[in-house]
Amino acid sequence: MYPTNTILNNISDEEYLKIDAINYSSLKKFMVSPKHYKYSQEDKALDTKEAFNVGRAIHHLALKPDTFNDNWIVSPVCDKRTKDGKQAYQDFLDSSNGKSVLAPDEFEVVSNCGKALLNNHYFRYFLGNGIVHKECVIITEYAGVKIKGRLDAFNETLNIVMDIKSFNKPPEQMEVVREIFNRKYNYQAFLYRILAKSITNELPKFQWAFIEKQSPNAVAWYEYSDRLVSEDSVENIEESLCRFFNAKENDEWAGLPSENIPIIL
Repeated sequence: MYPTNTILNNISDEEYLKIDAINYSSLKKFMVSPKHYKYSQEDKALDTKEAFNVGRAIHHLALKPDTFNDNWIVSPVCDKRTKDGKQAYQDFLDSSNGKSVLAPDEFEVVSNCGKALLNNHYFRYFLGNGIVHKECVIITEYAGVKIKGRLDAFNETLNIVMDIKSFNKPPEQMEVVREIFNRKYNYQAFLYRILAKSITNELPKFQWAFIEKQSPNAVAWYEYSDRLVSEDSVENIEESLCRFFNAKENDEWAGLPSENIPIIL
């Protein structure tokens, strides 16, 4: 059992998943339907797909470069269509000591993005001034439900939460705004501010560092404003948390509203 309203550092992914609280990504699935949330919880492999490797590795290299090589390894070029290639790759995995694996082209992306962030003036300022917690976990209660989050970085002194997003396009303002709304990053920011407020008793600023995956690996910073989450959206978040509480209490995980009743379009 982990305490609430406390900054928890060095929580592993496995330990984090076991914390009995809902996080942003799970709530986003629940907002599609309770059934989608339930499926995501039963199939934990969804959270460890290779597609997430690059993003995770960029975070690690930018935030904790000293331990990157202890946790990540680059795979050799093997033709896994052949018997010898399959064996060579298996031998590599057997000797990797449980490290997460990056393909050579993935490592190039990670290396370029990590260097761009580490060389960014504001990124260095954020991490170098005050008490900064990296990849920390916070648990609190909101709308009667226990929520949790793993914050990329929380500068407790400046009271600013920072989140890194890797981006497939140049991170220009309009493209970033579309991405924020399409992926509900605005909801994530809203909830993370609630989490951080449980520590400082004051709503923090929330800032995104968008990093372009392709050269020239541009870095662009954007700050959350209340315009990104309307009053109706806040009501939607709180109502969804209430429905989550009831679904969990009754162990009933309904599908989409149109599952049994046609909706007129």
